[in-house]
Amino acid sequence: MISGLHHYALEVPDLAVAEGFLQDFGLETGEKDGSLVAMCPGRDQEQVRLVQAPAKRLHHVTFTLRPGTMDAVREALERSGTLVIEPPPGATEEGLWLRDPDGTAVQLLDEPQAPARPAAEVLVNMGGSRQRIVFPENRVGRRYVASIRPPLRHRGRVLLGIG
Repeated sequence: MISGLHHYALEVPDLAVAEGFLQDFGLETGEKDGSLVAMCPGRDQEQVRLVQAPAKRLHHVTFTLRPGTMDAVREALERSGTLVIEPPPGATEEGLWLRDPDGTAVQLLDEPQAPARPAAEVLVNMGGSRQRIVFPENRVGRRYVASIRPPLRHRGRVLLGIG
């Protein structure tokens, strides 16, 4: 009944440092419900949520359910003896909250998963050597193949050659 990973949340000691780090490698950041959120460019759904705390650790994990399955999931959890909990501090009230066997808070949302975003560009790093691979814009019903010339090599071995 789970349709996908919605986001994960981390506790971090310094939100400003975390925001700078996330922005340095291209994530878009913003504020939502009192937390710092980070999203891949062009996405409406956050991939990472950060809340301030003394030490870095996993705060919670959120999954999306197939729409309309929340009642069936709740019944299955009740049958298995899994307790529903209150959201942890810094989290939203949305959805259903429980703890995994290791004590990590888990949020279940009854909403559609964000649509997949086609990859347009990949940056490959190999021992200080970088090569950018650009894919044509994805169009429904078409199939594209990327071509890399020359092939990516490391210590004389071809690591990636498409074409």
